[in-house]
Amino acid sequence: LADIGIESFSSMAFSLDGKTFYVLGDGAEVDGVAPQKLVGFDAATGQQVSSVDIDGAVNPITNLITPEEIE
Repeated sequence: LADIGIESFSSMAFSLDGKTFYVLGDGAEVDGVAPQKLVGFDAATGQQVSSVDIDGAVNPITNLITPEEIE
């Protein structure tokens, strides 16, 4: 986890098409604060495809869910 910038993870989910696997967790602590981080991986290869620090949320995000397609 440290290699991708996450100290601990709290949730995981796949994208709607199943091609991307997302991991939500806490980033490295800076000045006593550990920002939340969302990292995406190609589900077939395991290669990291995205990463973003989450800020501005009123409460910490605690759970990811895999979306469902509504027809």
